[in-house]
Amino acid sequence: MLPGEKNGLQTKCLIILERDTWPEMSKILNIDDVPAQRYATSRLLREAGFEVVEGEDGSTALEIASKRKIDAVVLDVDLPDIDGFEVVSRLRKNEKTRFLPVVLVSAVFTKEDEVRQGLRGGADAYMSLPLQGPQLARVLNDLINRAKPDHNG
Repeated sequence: MLPGEKNGLQTKCLIILERDTWPEMSKILNIDDVPAQRYATSRLLREAGFEVVEGEDGSTALEIASKRKIDAVVLDVDLPDIDGFEVVSRLRKNEKTRFLPVVLVSAVFTKEDEVRQGLRGGADAYMSLPLQGPQLARVLNDLINRAKPDHNG
């Protein structure tokens, strides 16, 4: 047996096998009306191993979420047509999207009441900018895993 091997397999192989429990290439819908922020968030998501679909307003979020297979949504609160709170409410009323994990994101100072409103309205998490890639990835992976049918009993 060579150094770095365990039971005849290299340690790197064991690490890769352990990562099989993570959702591979989960598809995230990233909605933000500010192009630079949408780009920055999408970049963080791609670097974390997610596939990203983008949109710039609430109407687009509702359309994409109902027509495509999306694993989670990262949704800006302050959108030009329909605010993020209302988008979450509509997603929860739609049979196809009612269990879709949603992370609300706010670029402005977040008041405790807004966080409560978002979570009570059906969002699964609420985060403030600037987003940290590892934290966002952990939250999304956890929400996606919890949303899978085999994790819901």
